Amino acid sequence: MAAAHQAASLLAELAAEDLHRAAGGLLVLEDLDSVGAGEAVLAAVAAVVTPIPMGVAADRWGRRPFLVLPLVGSLLNVGSRMLIYGLPQVFSLRLTWLSASFELFTGGGTAFFAIVYTILTDVTLKAQRSTCFFHLAACNILAAQIGLKVRDLITDRFGPWSVLIGAFGVFVFATLCAFCLPETVHLSWTAYNEEAVEEEIAAQTAAQRIRVSLAAAYTQFTTSMAALFWHNKRLAILLPTLLVMALNAQAMGSLILYVSHRYRWAPDKVTTIYAVETISHFSLNVLVLPLAAHALLSSGFSARQTDTTFVRWGIVTAAAGLVGIGLAPDVGLFMVALVLYALINAYHGGILGLLSQLACKDHTAAMFATTRVLVTTGSLLSAPLFDALFKLGIDRGKAWSGLPYLALGCICCLCGVVVFVVTSGGFDREAEHEDSD
Repeated sequence: MAAAHQAASLLAELAAEDLHRAAGGLLVLEDLDSVGAGEAVLAAVAAVVTPIPMGVAADRWGRRPFLVLPLVGSLLNVGSRMLIYGLPQVFSLRLTWLSASFELFTGGGTAFFAIVYTILTDVTLKAQRSTCFFHLAACNILAAQIGLKVRDLITDRFGPWSVLIGAFGVFVFATLCAFCLPETVHLSWTAYNEEAVEEEIAAQTAAQRIRVSLAAAYTQFTTSMAALFWHNKRLAILLPTLLVMALNAQAMGSLILYVSHRYRWAPDKVTTIYAVETISHFSLNVLVLPLAAHALLSSGFSARQTDTTFVRWGIVTAAAGLVGIGLAPDVGLFMVALVLYALINAYHGGILGLLSQLACKDHTAAMFATTRVLVTTGSLLSAPLFDALFKLGIDRGKAWSGLPYLALGCICCLCGVVVFVVTSGGFDREAEHEDSD
């Protein structure tokens, strides 16, 4: 289901771009740019604002409704685009920005994957979680690659309309799967849920019910945020590392620009870099890291110690890879550094497993929603940060073109120091004590 969502989202986005360009004659270029900017703003707001309230609600009312809701929003998004592109004489192409507004109320992919992470946590043991997150990342990589190939094949034979219709069909399939998924949490586990229900039953009038519901929602939200950022200091410190590590997003997305400028590679050769990157990330997530987790657990490491090891050394290798990318004098060493950076996947899977162990089970969905918001925020901030650093490096000369990667590598080093400090001392002893309990 997660892979279907990943592939359908990619297909819908690419098909919408093709159809938008094909219909561009009906709008001036400035209007198309403004419509695209409006969609981007709505998508960013949806990814940052909506997921946490949905995660808090999922801790109270269950996972399945809030797994279905983002899928319904994606269905409405794609369906409205089909309507607008199919009837341009009736609906102005300027209305395409409204399609993104459906996900403003349903959370989009950010909320969807937060609930997926939560469900995986509900149904797996602590020792299995990081491996599940590695496999999920591998599925997403594979789905994205298959989606690109399918899109090219269908577009060449049938045109972009077939791609958009196919994306709609995949979203329908994913939504039906979500409806069939059993609930994975017993709502009676959450103490604040029982208190809220008792208060709501006690309310008599409609006004009282609304007042009590709003008060319960506010209390639930503040309770969840306090549990994440106040009551557990280690959790509060580790969560922002997700934002810091996400600052690398734009840097890795601009590798072609960097290599073309620094090593003077032709565009057709530069594309091989993404092939190396994709193979590295996929092989690590599908095989190498799960085997490493099994080896650590078999050697006597607890689940928390295993995840902590992944987090620590994932950051260290990512920092080394970024510095290597920034300093590599030739393409060969650049490729080595790029493969080394791919070990950041150890951090991504390990931190999700570690946070799921540190967070109270009453606030698991809220915690994962917070992680997705932090990652999205870091990705949004990465674009202006990379552009500013890259421009500064170019102004100083070709030798400084790797400045963004050096700076990000230093930031990762600082983040690694924080992680080592937070997870040292009595952290492992606490893990052993919990396992013995």
